[in-house]
Amino acid sequence: MRFRKKYQIFIAVVISCITQGCVESYDFETEKRESILVIEARLTNELKKHEILVSRSFQLKEEVPYDTDVPFAEANAVVKITDDQQNEFIFKETSPGKYISLIEFKAVSNRKYTLSITTSNANTYLSSPMVLTAEAQIDKMYFSRTTNDNGLDGIGVFIDSYNPEGTSVFYKYEYEETYKIVAQYWGRFDIVINRNAQGAPAGVSLVQKNKEEQECYITKKSNEIIIGNTNDLSEDRLVGVPIRFIERRHHSATYRYSILAKQYVQSKEAYTFYETLKKFSSVDGDLFSQIQPGFFEGNIFSENNPNEKVVGFFDVAAVSSKRIYFNYQDIFLGDSTSFYVIDCVTKEYLNVGADLYKAIERGDKLYSFNPLSGSYKMVVKGCGDCTVFGNNIAPDFWED
Repeated sequence: MRFRKKYQIFIAVVISCITQGCVESYDFETEKRESILVIEARLTNELKKHEILVSRSFQLKEEVPYDTDVPFAEANAVVKITDDQQNEFIFKETSPGKYISLIEFKAVSNRKYTLSITTSNANTYLSSPMVLTAEAQIDKMYFSRTTNDNGLDGIGVFIDSYNPEGTSVFYKYEYEETYKIVAQYWGRFDIVINRNAQGAPAGVSLVQKNKEEQECYITKKSNEIIIGNTNDLSEDRLVGVPIRFIERRHHSATYRYSILAKQYVQSKEAYTFYETLKKFSSVDGDLFSQIQPGFFEGNIFSENNPNEKVVGFFDVAAVSSKRIYFNYQDIFLGDSTSFYVIDCVTKEYLNVGADLYKAIERGDKLYSFNPLSGSYKMVVKGCGDCTVFGNNIAPDFWED
């Protein structure tokens, strides 16, 4: 069994919380952990209901298994943002550890904003006052065939950005990708077991499907730290920032793909915080034992206990976004190869019997039926029903 030292676990959990949001509860023995508050909070110039995630990670006192996760939602907190004109924006907990503002609002220029969180045990945490950063638009977003650092063939998504006023400098990128999948072995009929009066299997029937199971859409958010800066450049311009690489053989590129990228202009302090997280996330081995949690301190502090560890950054950032679409054939013209979420094979049942009944009961899907031979070809559910992996309703923004 592989093990990680206690700081490795702490860092891994912090990075997971900051990039994905830790709001899921797990059961661990309390005597083996030290509670550390983790906060993900960003206010932007978008008019919307903003989201703040509050959780706890735990710096374990002893070595733990490699695959251990330790995020805990911080529930029942009082969360609000206040500006320097004493306007308060209250957040409501919508699920454990996730807090959404009651109203839509946005950050405006030349105003200072402070985050305040009071936990259920009456401890209060405050951020440093933050102001909205300068705006910078995404100049261009595009895709091209490329290879990654491992030499794999695929599709790269890139961004160009330019601020002629030179006031942006520090950038962070996030994306949300949505792509179409088509069930590899979709059949027009479902197969159901007929039962006699005693409830025992007594043959099968084919019934017309009553829901869409052939075409679905999968949406995923980025979980990596993508940053860039123009601090050492002659102008505030970034060219070819790599946002996403999709391997040619990955199922997300097989049909139609869309990506929404967001560019946040950050303060120098926010950029330094995420730059530190990014560096630590790429470190391996015993070097983790040299990392101290204090290095992750952001701009949020405990009002009750100045020595308490708090991890997170309250960022007030201007944002620009852009969406693009492409099809597999746009890049790999003439290549009809398709890839699916999982490997699929068909299994043929030559008669109605115990084996076919078992397949139906475990959820396998009918691919085809030969009435002449009486054989049934079946596949595991995910190979015949795309809703196992995605939504069968196209998103509102989707364009074919």
